[in-house]
Amino acid sequence: MEKESKTVFVLEACYIQKRYNTKTERYLPLTYPFDLSYLRIGFFSSLNGAETAVEKCVKDNKMCNPEMLYCFFVTEYRIDKMDWVHDTVTLRSYLPDGKLEESCLTSAICSDDGSLEEFAGRKPEEVRFKKGDLVEVVEGRRSFLGIVAGTPLTEDEAREFKQRSKYGETPDYLDDLYCVLDFDGKESNHHHPLCTDVFQPRLRISKKLEKGLQAALRLHFDKEKYVNVKK
Repeated sequence: MEKESKTVFVLEACYIQKRYNTKTERYLPLTYPFDLSYLRIGFFSSLNGAETAVEKCVKDNKMCNPEMLYCFFVTEYRIDKMDWVHDTVTLRSYLPDGKLEESCLTSAICSDDGSLEEFAGRKPEEVRFKKGDLVEVVEGRRSFLGIVAGTPLTEDEAREFKQRSKYGETPDYLDDLYCVLDFDGKESNHHHPLCTDVFQPRLRISKKLEKGLQAALRLHFDKEKYVNVKK
């Protein structure tokens, strides 16, 4: 990415959407998965401006309903460039109290030669979740409960990646992701959310869902072992 490119910071508030029962005229209890909606707060020329706006939203209940607020997202984009919506410079997530939760600081924008910015890996203490942890994942307009099956590369793992590379490949933003498994009661699927889309669980977790996720994780690891043996 061109370092001299001008950028803009887009602030959005993410809200929980409760389901309404028209027969009882009451909201249904919140369970996994649940729906989300977004409200664009503004565009800012600096990160400081966006974070100041987050603080204002937290202090002013009229701006952001604190009861239904899930989180804030600040996404940095280049301006005056023909980029796609996923061509982000940086990403950040903030908890409802305004505290910075996570940052993804490796650009997802291809250079003119088609290369991506190198991801140097995270310090071990910067990897918030480990394999086997239960997490909430934001995926578009819904949030679901999942179990971590893979984590972002650490600095040591990123160096090992480069050393093993036969053609000079380097880690990029796609190596700064989690692998998370879900369970819908019958089957499991795997997802690769950005670090900024992964949160601590906030709802009560049923034993059935927890057992289903743990079983999905065991099956995932068994398949990995089988593939490695075949190699």
